[in-house]
Amino acid sequence: MIEFVIYREDKQPEIKTLHSREVILGRSAISELRFTERFVSNRHARFFFQDKKLFYKDLMSSNGSRVIKSDGETIHLQGPVRDPVQIEKGDKVIVGNIQIMVETVSDDEEQLEWTMTGRIQTGGVETIVDEEELKTTFAVLHRFTLHAFTAKEPKEVLDNLALAAFALFSPVSQMEFISAGEELTVEYAWNGNGNPVDPSKIKIGESVVREAIRRKEGYILSAGEGAAVIDLTQTSSASAMAVPLWLDQVPWGVFIVKRQIPMNPFVMNDLRTMTMFTYHASTAAWRIDLTRELDEAFESTIRSLLAALDMRDPTTSVHSLKVQALAMRIADEMKLPESSKRIIRYASLLHDVGKLGISDEILNKKGPLTKEEQEKMAQHARFTLDLLSRIKFPKYLVLVPEIASMHHEHLDGKGPLQVKAEEIPLEARILAVADVFEALTAARPYKELIRATDVHLLMDQMAKGHLDHEVIDALVRSLSL
Repeated sequence: MIEFVIYREDKQPEIKTLHSREVILGRSAISELRFTERFVSNRHARFFFQDKKLFYKDLMSSNGSRVIKSDGETIHLQGPVRDPVQIEKGDKVIVGNIQIMVETVSDDEEQLEWTMTGRIQTGGVETIVDEEELKTTFAVLHRFTLHAFTAKEPKEVLDNLALAAFALFSPVSQMEFISAGEELTVEYAWNGNGNPVDPSKIKIGESVVREAIRRKEGYILSAGEGAAVIDLTQTSSASAMAVPLWLDQVPWGVFIVKRQIPMNPFVMNDLRTMTMFTYHASTAAWRIDLTRELDEAFESTIRSLLAALDMRDPTTSVHSLKVQALAMRIADEMKLPESSKRIIRYASLLHDVGKLGISDEILNKKGPLTKEEQEKMAQHARFTLDLLSRIKFPKYLVLVPEIASMHHEHLDGKGPLQVKAEEIPLEARILAVADVFEALTAARPYKELIRATDVHLLMDQMAKGHLDHEVIDALVRSLSL
């Protein structure tokens, strides 16, 4: 057990106890004893017990530490290579401009507890965080990042940030997010329980928001200096934290947490914790934006392919759209998961893109194809696979080239790729049924139009070696044939 007594100006001594054999001193969030003193490093030093003795060891500090022994000897420490120094009653430890006076060092054989009491005479210490507080913070951080990095919209990220702030800083009176566009807007707001409220009724503290963006870091303000943002009881002890969020070095907005409880203002430790959470929120929102941009780039590639195909053969693009609609109806009827539906949506749209490799003479022929021409046309399935395999599909669509290229495969293995039965994925079997149905029912100048009910019978006959009978049944149900 390590115990510190913190003496601050005009305040009663504050006693903090850590049930641990060591305490890390520094500026970082993982330091149990955190200093705001600028000469202190993130992981500056540590006190620790070993063999019933108390030691002090400098860690990764830039400016080092000094230990002044009770007899006046001064020991300079800097960096992890120096051996630890044993600390005894009456010794002083100098960290930056902060002085820690060691008043007691004792051990209890029965309780197996070691006690050190340090008197800290400075305004530069923030607080000592016990293990339970650290556990709570990291538990909330884990929960927040889990939800934030699976969110589909920035609003979901901010909602989870508000819930995290409520869990960490209660009691809070209100939270709000002001977007940093050409005009500042209170885009979202939440009450003290983390539940959304109407943002239109919130008054914008424009100077507060612009100051946070100018600083590029969060800050704490009191009611006096933030009257525009603390629009509640305006008591002198009310406080708020204003923390900016950035998307790829561009200001996204400012998240403000308000507290209206007298004698309980936010402190620097709260701001550091909030800054850590807003950093993760910004990263999650940036990821959403980046994913959208990649999706748009991917969609433009698909549209370009379809436009090129449409220039070669306008009937093919119309056919692909109809096949897509039929395939999606079958997928819905068979209650396929959304992951399979996404694959079918793109595979059906792209299944004939390999016709870009077919000659105009065959592709644009007005009448029926000869046997030789049919064999050449059948190669478009392989061309589809070759062409789509060169596109970097997102992970969730990586099977699109394979599914799209199998739309002419037969269950008996007599298709162009000679894949058969269960080796043909269900998505490809659905695509095959949709493709055949659309081709049979489409109007062509060289063939008579076949009624849908007659197509049903014809497809039943094809189910013997070509098409999946269960998929045909799903199509029939979806069209109420």
